[in-house]
Amino acid sequence: MVSIIQKGIGVSSGIASGAAKLLVSAVRVEKRTIGANEVSLEIEKFKSGLEQCVQSIEAVIAKAVQEVSKEEAAILEAHLLMAKDPALVDEVIQKINNERKCPAWAAAEVLDSYIAMLENLDDPYMRQRVTDIAELRKTLLGILGGSMPEEIRLEKNSVIIAEDLGPAETLSLDRTRIVALVTEKGGRTSHTSILARALGIPAVVGVPGILEACGGNNVPIIVDADNSLVIVNPNQEQRTAYEQKIEILAEEKDALQENAHQPAVTLDGKRIGLWANIGNADEVAAALANGAEGIGLFRTEFLYMDRMELPSEAEQENVYRQVLTAMEGRPVVIRTLDLGADKKLPYMPLEQEENPAMGCRAIRFCLKEKELLKIQLRALLRASGSGNLWIMFPMIAVLEELWAAKDLLRQVRQELIRDGVAIAENVRLGMMIEVPAAAINADLFAGEVDFFSIGSNDLIQYTFAADRQNREVDYLYQPVNPAVLRLIDHTVRAAHSAGIAVGMCGEMAGDSSNAQMLIGLGLDELSMASGSLLKMKKEICRSSFKEAFNKLTSVLN
Repeated sequence: MVSIIQKGIGVSSGIASGAAKLLVSAVRVEKRTIGANEVSLEIEKFKSGLEQCVQSIEAVIAKAVQEVSKEEAAILEAHLLMAKDPALVDEVIQKINNERKCPAWAAAEVLDSYIAMLENLDDPYMRQRVTDIAELRKTLLGILGGSMPEEIRLEKNSVIIAEDLGPAETLSLDRTRIVALVTEKGGRTSHTSILARALGIPAVVGVPGILEACGGNNVPIIVDADNSLVIVNPNQEQRTAYEQKIEILAEEKDALQENAHQPAVTLDGKRIGLWANIGNADEVAAALANGAEGIGLFRTEFLYMDRMELPSEAEQENVYRQVLTAMEGRPVVIRTLDLGADKKLPYMPLEQEENPAMGCRAIRFCLKEKELLKIQLRALLRASGSGNLWIMFPMIAVLEELWAAKDLLRQVRQELIRDGVAIAENVRLGMMIEVPAAAINADLFAGEVDFFSIGSNDLIQYTFAADRQNREVDYLYQPVNPAVLRLIDHTVRAAHSAGIAVGMCGEMAGDSSNAQMLIGLGLDELSMASGSLLKMKKEICRSSFKEAFNKLTSVLN
């Protein structure tokens, strides 16, 4: 059999070799018409099956909390919310009652209509929620009597191959026998990506035709997530080369861990802070274990998503205190809400936008919903005495937005002081540079804040007018293109001229292949996923700032 090399998107680093295990998720549904005298009984069967489905999801959530983190478990809450959705239940019951369809047939039609609706939306975040409904469909129809595909028995060194994987499917697999995940669908923000990184499993997504390429189970396969490659039926030369790479990576990982708590300093003495990105308090431990010197991005939107009501001020304060306390005086940059039409809340209906990435999101949304932002700012200031708090506003494009946000913060501070609440005096205020207009006018913004943090993901997509969720324009994700580097260079120079710190918290910051350009730019700190810290530190410690600066200069010119 000929070796086949497929290209995808590497979303969880590492290299693995094993045997392909194909996960086919199709459920065959019996289309049975029922008699009028069976309706009541069939409706009860549906309700009973739905309750079993809810219990099954709750059991997987409990497992997720134990094995990964609350953030990953929160993804599964979306399934639970849908299973309990009164509108969905009513639609299925109406089909059973009015159209005389058996429970499995009725449920399949309702859920399929939801999937079709989401697949036709322009919003990439909502399109990716199709996986949630598809997984709920599979679980519910299996319970209701749909014919489930035969379960695959996993052996040691299994590489899971699937069209797509929902979080419940991923967590239900025996991780002790899995070395990698590969899917035909999915992007950088898909469930497979999020959970693979949390579980420490190499993963490549968006590999069209990989199921057909494998042809069946137990085919030898190599997953090179570092280079976004999948090799089906590798030849002896490829196997030998990758066996050596895997062995070297294991040795390097052990060696890197020994230096986890050493500073990142170039050969000629330039020190660069290495901080971590987190989504909840549970991730602080991993950040510290990998040598994080601070939290460069706390994505607070996860506190608001996949639930049925807004988190209270007290609940938010408690979470912020946990993180600040755990970091023991190290800087903690907490980004205010980055919500909007691209990240929806089930309890806060938002207007559908044609281009949500450029619509009413982040600070634009929060300045429209001022009370929402004020509650968060109150919680942050109440927690400020527990550590070294840095507050950061996202998606600032013009000075008027920054002034309005600062006014709200000033109001909240005055109200709390008037109520006798103790607030730390050293709270720093910053903004994200992720809109090209903000980068170009960085010198004007620098006098208004204590620090900048460059959000490379959005800065790159806005610079090239290319949706980073769209695989058709994936080639325009060019972090070291001179256009991007010039914007970053201008921002760094403006910040340092004003005497303020400047860091970066996007994917670019954690990609060690960008190390030379990042070092040369003179950034004060880089913030990334905890798993990327050790590799980036290695690159910094074996580099020269002077040489990196010269390389950057040649690219810019």
